[in-house]
Amino acid sequence: MRLLPAIAFLLGVAACGFNPSDNPADDDAGTSIDAVDVDACLATAETCEGTDQDCDGQIDEGLTTGAPCDGPDTDTCPDDMTICNSTGAVVCGDTSGDDDVELCNGLDDNCNGATDEGFNVGANCDGADGDACNEGTFGCAGDGLTAVCSDNTGTIPEVCDGDDDDCDTLIDDGFDFLGDEANCGDCGNVCMQVLGTNTCTQGACAPSCINGAAECDGDPDNGCELQNTNPTCNPTSTSIIIVNGDATDTETFTGSAETIQRVRIRESNGAGDIDITARIALTSGQGANYDLYVHCRGCTNQPLTDGDNTIEVGREDGAMDRDIELWVEVRYNGTTPSTSCAQWSVTITGNVATANRCGDPPSGGGGGP
Repeated sequence: MRLLPAIAFLLGVAACGFNPSDNPADDDAGTSIDAVDVDACLATAETCEGTDQDCDGQIDEGLTTGAPCDGPDTDTCPDDMTICNSTGAVVCGDTSGDDDVELCNGLDDNCNGATDEGFNVGANCDGADGDACNEGTFGCAGDGLTAVCSDNTGTIPEVCDGDDDDCDTLIDDGFDFLGDEANCGDCGNVCMQVLGTNTCTQGACAPSCINGAAECDGDPDNGCELQNTNPTCNPTSTSIIIVNGDATDTETFTGSAETIQRVRIRESNGAGDIDITARIALTSGQGANYDLYVHCRGCTNQPLTDGDNTIEVGREDGAMDRDIELWVEVRYNGTTPSTSCAQWSVTITGNVATANRCGDPPSGGGGGP
């Protein structure tokens, strides 16, 4: 059984190496076996090392060195050159030696497609003044290293006008609307110093008036109004209040300051012998203090007065119609000053029972004052 493998091996060798038709002499007759050329090119991948590695007759084709490129720096400028590295690969070598830094000069120094980036050229800016208003724009400095603001204007002050004048996002900052007498409660609202003092308290004018004046018109901003006006008596005044002195009749006039009013107490029933009489009464409003004076027949005559501010006058009728001409004066009481602007009221009542007489003419005198 062990002879079978050996026999198979010998048969195989004989079949492969022996040919009865072969003539050994043929080997010497010119028939030969191809020899291996030891100088033949063995093609490999082309790398950057200066030889034709892929046997195509070209050296380092497609692997260009010396071309412009951007090296390992922070700019994007092609100021470096391609080179072969130690592994035969083409890389961009750092041949420029430094980075191209962007300057402020209107150029794209770092080759990134933008000009003067980082300097805000053309942006609005505020100069070296006291406001915060952007009145200039940024432009490049002469050295190209910085940008400077063109704003060389002065400081815009904040004024009280409802606007943000100094551009600090605050309106009318620095003004005291609660206590500023020139801007009390609002811009330009002045507490006027008239007939006393006028302070700004919690944003509202609060006048304090001198003796003889008070805040009477409901507008505290304009200060006080004079009550002690010292009017003059006009003997020819055409403003006359007429009251019947021999019949039931009443007239009233009012005010809030001193006055002198011409009044005529007249006879109304013809030639009948009836005395002409009247009662003049002054009433001061709460907090107001006025006194009543009555001038008979002329402004310069010594006036009648009474502590309760009620004065009765009369005149004998005689044989003809006669009137009584009076000037009724309402006078401010400076001894006990008023504390309010309440109005006073004068009421004249005709035909009252009184024995008081006022300005009777001499016996036989004519009618009229």
